[in-house]
Amino acid sequence: MLIGYIRISTVFQTFDVQESSLLKYGVDKRNIYQEQISGSAKKRPELEKALDFLIKGDTFVVTKLDRLARSLEHLIKLFNFFKEREVDFISLTEKIDTTTATGKMHFHMAAAFCEFERNLISERTREGLAIAKKNGRLLGRQTILTHEQKELVDRFVQLGKSKAVIARYIGLKSRTPIYNYINKRAGYK
Repeated sequence: MLIGYIRISTVFQTFDVQESSLLKYGVDKRNIYQEQISGSAKKRPELEKALDFLIKGDTFVVTKLDRLARSLEHLIKLFNFFKEREVDFISLTEKIDTTTATGKMHFHMAAAFCEFERNLISERTREGLAIAKKNGRLLGRQTILTHEQKELVDRFVQLGKSKAVIARYIGLKSRTPIYNYINKRAGYK
């Protein structure tokens, strides 16, 4: 059985184009799950219903990959889910069709290149952070304490006051800037 899924992000979009594509492909209108929700939303009730409905031998059809997955990691999880359930997958725009050997190869190659690119970006980021740290640059959020607040923190620390008391006294909602300032003065950052 063909099971379709369509998603739009805003009230200004319509389901018409995606629905028309799925109907033309042969998906029965009763088997099309649709929802209006942001692509970055972690919970997608209609997608979850569609996935729960799938059984061995079904084919899950979307018009575009970006209508289905919010990230490469999410897409790979979904493909592993399809594989475990013995469900095929078709994306009409990208011409991915795992019912064929060529379609499976196309998907795995595309996923491999995407993962390779993500790993390169991560590697470059780690290298850049290491160089910045080696050159003495402070990483992370900067201390937000004013000069006067720093003097107060120093005095209260000498008096043995707790970080919570100090934060309340100088009007901070969090103790984090105080810990950061004290650690920086002690040479930990």
